[in-house]
Amino acid sequence: MKLIVLFLSFAISSFGSDLEIKSRKAYPAGNETLPPIIRLDEKLTIEFDVESGSNPNLNLYFRFCDINWNIYENIFVENVDYNVERSLWLEKTNPDVVGSDFHYKGDFPNQNVLIQFPGKWKYFVTDYFDTSIVYSEGKFIVVSDEVSLELNLSRSRLEGKTFSNSTLGQSYELNTKVKLPDSLFSSKIIGLEIIENQKLSMPIFVSEDHQTEHRFIEWNGIDKLDYIIKDLRPGKENRQVDLRNHYKYQPPETRANYDGVDVSRLYSNSHKDFNGGSKILHFKNDYAEYMNVKFELRLANKPNKDVYLIGAFNDWRILPEYRMDLLDDLYFTYAELKRGIYDYYYISADADGSNIDLFEVEGNEWFTYNDYYVFLYYHTDELGGYDRIIGYNKFNNGDL
Repeated sequence: MKLIVLFLSFAISSFGSDLEIKSRKAYPAGNETLPPIIRLDEKLTIEFDVESGSNPNLNLYFRFCDINWNIYENIFVENVDYNVERSLWLEKTNPDVVGSDFHYKGDFPNQNVLIQFPGKWKYFVTDYFDTSIVYSEGKFIVVSDEVSLELNLSRSRLEGKTFSNSTLGQSYELNTKVKLPDSLFSSKIIGLEIIENQKLSMPIFVSEDHQTEHRFIEWNGIDKLDYIIKDLRPGKENRQVDLRNHYKYQPPETRANYDGVDVSRLYSNSHKDFNGGSKILHFKNDYAEYMNVKFELRLANKPNKDVYLIGAFNDWRILPEYRMDLLDDLYFTYAELKRGIYDYYYISADADGSNIDLFEVEGNEWFTYNDYYVFLYYHTDELGGYDRIIGYNKFNNGDL
């Protein structure tokens, strides 16, 4: 039990400055461009590079979370005997490659780790001897479809708003119909969550307590619920940086846009992408090295807010280290990336990361093809109580 107490109190640590986890990603086994969403009978692949002066001894911990990503301190769902992969087997990377020394890749669940509940999960890369030292953490979602979700999608325009560019008002209306079986109670439904592509940290959420004029619920008072979302704006396809050409992009520092700088796409078309994913060179590749990549953006109309770089390399999160500096008329920031292809995007937000605008820089249009993942959450009183996913569906608006 002592180990669990230590584990519950840990925080991301810079302890052990000679060890760094890089290119960490999780995805359904066999398809690295997909988001970390699996069914209970599927495998999740976790892999990452390690830069370290010596061969480290690491653990992988798995923890079940509530709908808000808070870890449960409930012994009935913790399953402490089967939530850790100890002493990870690391392979040496190519000694001539700069930026990493070891590589890990594993599939879960396995004989040491059981993933028993549909819902939100976190995993942590920790030191073997001191589990309070956490080098990296990630998220994944396990789904169940015991309740079917009927999805109906149509084009619409945002009501009650005017835009300088009419395409900014282009939107979709999504109607999700739910019919509960007799074994479930509508009072236990937490709400409906929608994730676009791989933006796990930017969900759309609708519940009885979270309704607006554009997002609301219609209920028959017994067992039928309609979740209606009228402001599902598609944005634009993601930008991509392809660093695989070792003649064109050379370390230690290179530019994301080799031919110039990025500009606003408010009035321009975008191209097909990975829907938020990445493809990274195999760790044994002779050119699987790391570079400091400079992202540069020039805007004719500068936002009143800060501009951030988000992408497959930072889990699509708004992080202070990816806030772009402004020098004269040029926004810029850096990201250390391994050779590969990465989706990325520019957004504007307040200095604290709030008041996000996904469209001010990149624009918006119906002819953007996104994957949307729809989850229905239910709070069960079993095993001390926990939030679980009882309904799941996905769609691509290009199928409309």
